[in-house]
Amino acid sequence: MNEQYENIRNTLLQNRYPKLYEILRVEPTASLQNIRDSYKKLSLEKHPDRGGTSEEMSSINNAYQILSDPNKRQVYDMLGTTFNIDDFAEAHKISKYIGKYFPLWFRIYLETKSNIKDIIMQFASNSIEKSSKIGFWHVGGFSIVHFLVEDKVTRELNKRDSKQHLNIYIGEIIATLIAAPFEIAAYRAFKKEFTISHFSNYFIFDKKMSIARLLLANVTQYRSYFSSSWKHILAMVAFRVMFSMAHFGLGYLSDYFNHRYMLTVPSKKPFIDAEDIDSEDSNVDTIDLLPQGNNTWLYLSKVTRVASYILPCMAFSIYRFWDKIDNPQSVKYWDIALIKSGVTEGAFMYASEQALLGVQKVVNHIKGTIQGFINLIVN
Repeated sequence: MNEQYENIRNTLLQNRYPKLYEILRVEPTASLQNIRDSYKKLSLEKHPDRGGTSEEMSSINNAYQILSDPNKRQVYDMLGTTFNIDDFAEAHKISKYIGKYFPLWFRIYLETKSNIKDIIMQFASNSIEKSSKIGFWHVGGFSIVHFLVEDKVTRELNKRDSKQHLNIYIGEIIATLIAAPFEIAAYRAFKKEFTISHFSNYFIFDKKMSIARLLLANVTQYRSYFSSSWKHILAMVAFRVMFSMAHFGLGYLSDYFNHRYMLTVPSKKPFIDAEDIDSEDSNVDTIDLLPQGNNTWLYLSKVTRVASYILPCMAFSIYRFWDKIDNPQSVKYWDIALIKSGVTEGAFMYASEQALLGVQKVVNHIKGTIQGFINLIVN
């Protein structure tokens, strides 16, 4: 058992962070291009045919093979060792995909199981008797398409332009334009304007068709959407942009309040030995077990954070506005229905985000445990 322990320990010590960077003569913060340039230079200098040794060349190749792979490099930076790095890198790659797509599917799952989207539409339209329960694809169609398009567009824009705040809104507009028909599909399904018995009904087709024909047929369907529902689509784009601005603005205000709270919290808690407390010379009257700050800033931060979800949902309810477009004479935009739908949607968004943060904390705890275990063995 001790022999196995020593073997693992020696393996962990072989390439301790930042040794691989030192081999390639780059800083740990070096870009991928800098790593490539340094590797090419060292390959010429240390090649056995030019006076180098095979051991040196092998070390250089091994370091480059790890640091040029984004997943392996992240694992090496995190764990500080090349031990079993191929398996760790594969697990890290999977965890990145899970971290990227899990929140989306988690929220769609919650929306489907809780029927929250049906409830929000019912409150917004004030027409419960006309409603029809919508399925998984109607619940998640817009979210999935919007997420994929926005992610792709924003990443491409960030490669070409450093104005990331502006790129967020450009990505939002393009993604909403493309994904809006899918939300209109859910809205019309809710209004019982067509049946939803098959996957193809998600695209509002009257009959079943194969997936192969679905994309081609959807081109015509998109044209039909933009000709008959252009008001709905433009309204949704405008509402999404205004919602994002209001949500981020209140979110920044919440962060500011939290920052002010942290400034009032003592940075360090003085250590007081038990013997000093018992001694007669001690001038200590009271001891604060936990550092306390100005709770007013903390309460303001929490209230503003919740408001960053509820207030934008109340002010920019697209379902209510669509109902107003369809029934301009009989529907008033600002009424109790707007408040009910906004509070419900905002509360759900906030609760689902808190649930995701809880899951993220568990994942981070597991990562920290693995890293701590490795450090314990090495040290």
